[in-house]
Amino acid sequence: MATLQEKAMIVRLKISLWTAMAVDSSATQEAHKAMNAAADAGKYKKYLVKCDELKKLRRSAYHVRRMVKELTLPWYDDGARLLTAAAHMDFVKKVRKAVGDFTACRTNFVGRYSEIKAESKKRLGKMFDETEFPTKGELEKAFNVTYKIENVPSADDFRVAVSAKDAEEIRAQIEEDVQKQVTVGMKDLWVRLKDALSHVTEKLSDKESVFRDSLIGNVKSLCETLPKLNLTNDKEFDAIVKEVQKTVATLEPEKLRKDPKVRKDAAGAANAIINKMKGYGI
Repeated sequence: MATLQEKAMIVRLKISLWTAMAVDSSATQEAHKAMNAAADAGKYKKYLVKCDELKKLRRSAYHVRRMVKELTLPWYDDGARLLTAAAHMDFVKKVRKAVGDFTACRTNFVGRYSEIKAESKKRLGKMFDETEFPTKGELEKAFNVTYKIENVPSADDFRVAVSAKDAEEIRAQIEEDVQKQVTVGMKDLWVRLKDALSHVTEKLSDKESVFRDSLIGNVKSLCETLPKLNLTNDKEFDAIVKEVQKTVATLEPEKLRKDPKVRKDAAGAANAIINKMKGYGI
């Protein structure tokens, strides 16, 4: 049987974004004076840049983070994620594209930076301060997305020169920690699926509720991705996913909108699966 170290790897994503905001001490002092307020009453924050290019940059960074989260499992509290070998190909394809889109947005922003800064000078008026704006070179570092892949920790890798008893205790702790995280990761799969089905039930149970095609599309996408993250080959989970694929993922949004009975039956089918999941402690 393959070990966890052979079936998965750790992904560490790092995203840095320039806030494009600054505290204006002069404006703050004037506001305090005008309002007869104490010096610690607050601070005046100004938006150094307001433009579509910056919005696109932030959205693209969010998209990278969302892609990584969708294609991995939670792993410890430091932001690391667990990527299964089965999902690696999808990860490389989708995350690389998302990072490429981010890089393109950054290039566009930096390319227009001189114009953007000139627009900011007019918009900020007396609050404009050249020193608060980074150089183009600094922007390249301020807006950055990177990720690295590491091996899953193994007790066998522990080589520190301590007593045999201490070494054994530490190895046991490492194995226990790893198993705990595997449990957390598997529960995350169940919760993701349950949340999606709950959303479907909520929307379809309300006759007046308006929904997008993505309501069903998201469920279909989950059914394609989650089995690849089934680290422990949980047969119950695979069975539930197959049931969702047959009863919910194949639904046609337009029919759901037009036919109240189809809509009601679909809501019932989704809710029935949720109730079945409760039997597994979810």
